[in-house]
Amino acid sequence: MTYYPNLSTGAVAQYPLVRKRKLRTIFNHTLDGRQTKLPDTMAGIMEWQLTYIGLNVAEATQLRTFFEEREGQLKSFVFADPTDNLLARSEELGNEAWVRDPLLQVQNAVLDPNGTQRACRLTNIGQGDQGIRQTISSPGSYVYSFSLYTRSALPTSVTLRSSVLPASVEKAFECGSEWRRLKMVSSLGVDYGPVWFELLLNAGAILDVFGLQVETQIEPSPYRKTANLGGVYENARFNVDEIAFVADSLAQFSTQVTVLSRLEG
Repeated sequence: MTYYPNLSTGAVAQYPLVRKRKLRTIFNHTLDGRQTKLPDTMAGIMEWQLTYIGLNVAEATQLRTFFEEREGQLKSFVFADPTDNLLARSEELGNEAWVRDPLLQVQNAVLDPNGTQRACRLTNIGQGDQGIRQTISSPGSYVYSFSLYTRSALPTSVTLRSSVLPASVEKAFECGSEWRRLKMVSSLGVDYGPVWFELLLNAGAILDVFGLQVETQIEPSPYRKTANLGGVYENARFNVDEIAFVADSLAQFSTQVTVLSRLEG
């Protein structure tokens, strides 16, 4: 896969940026004056307007080279939405989007930090560590924030891990009876993927979890629930065939690009 380049900080974009979701409705007008409206689900478009300021020579060169290699609008690439949760099915840990070890049980409809029943209860019935994980089609060179809320009736420890062979980063946390948001920041230093994000429980542990989220930034933002798709778009494209850079000062450049991706379903 070909991935959109990141900055020297590991981030995909700078703020502020603009994200738009464009949908199309089909209108059918009949001769007797009736009107029918239907959603055209295959015509939806996501659009990101990315403005870069203060790029150094290496960053500007990398972005220009990537644009030229993609031949402007012609060739697609993978784009990780810098404003979204990259995980799919973030509240459905029993869904096939998640890979679960055989001795880890999942119970849905558990009380969450917001007072609703959107959390899950994970129970490790094995004699060793058991985990649940999801893979994301983005490279290990990005900086990621992996976060979730946890609670356990009995004190227990859990481990968060991100990995892409052969690199791996993990961090252990202690969990108690009050909801607590855990966070791990990682950058695996490799320009290929996909990247795995994993939660590991000790033998016999019972843990309530909610709001699993992965973002391309160093701090977690407010949790965003995802459904069928997370925030990774595998068929993104530029919307123009030329890119222009402005020299703001010595070895400092700015530019603006727009990335598009068709919505699936």
